[in-house]
Order: sequence, then structure tokens, then C-alpha cells
Amino acid sequence: MNVKQKILDLNMQHTDNETAIEDLLITIVTNFQLFEPCKYLAEDEEWLNIAMISVEDESLSQAMSIKKSEIVMLGIFNPAEIEMAKQIKTEPEDFYQ
Repeated sequence: MNVKQKILDLNMQHTDNETAIEDLLITIVTNFQLFEPCKYLAEDEEWLNIAMISVEDESLSQAMSIKKSEIVMLGIFNPAEIEMAKQIKTEPEDFYQ
């Protein structure tokens, strides 16, 4: 499975825009866990390397490898969800009105 190409194809299907893989935030669901938001780093035939992204400041927080055979779903993470999370933390009363 070529994860990079699947992510790029998925993005093209839903946005009609070509976007560099480095600019996309992705969601990965495995047999055991959900990873989001994260960035694609690299892959080989057996492993996918990703970096988890901190929601607070959008910095890289943790790099990890996921066994490709355990991936059950890939998705594109919507950056607007990060903005919503920031707004809830800083201005919760305004957000819920």
C-alpha cells in the first residue's frame, strides 16, 4: 500500500486541489488506536512514519512508526478543528453563545 499516494488522491477527490503531502494534516485509524492530527514523514513497504501535531500550537510533538498492515482507515484532518479547539480553550463563553 502506498499511503502517500492514497492521501494525495483522497485530498484531490475532496478538494480538487493538488497539495503537497507536507501541507496536509492526516487522520489514521489502526486496529488499536486513532492518530490525529498528524503529518506524513516517510514510509517503506512495512512501516509508515508520522509525526503527531500539538493542537495547542501546531508544532510537531511526537514522531512514531505505524505498521501498515494495522491501518484500517486514512483521512484528511480539517485544520478548522484545531482553530475551534483553540477558541474553546481561550473563549469558551463566546463559543457557546
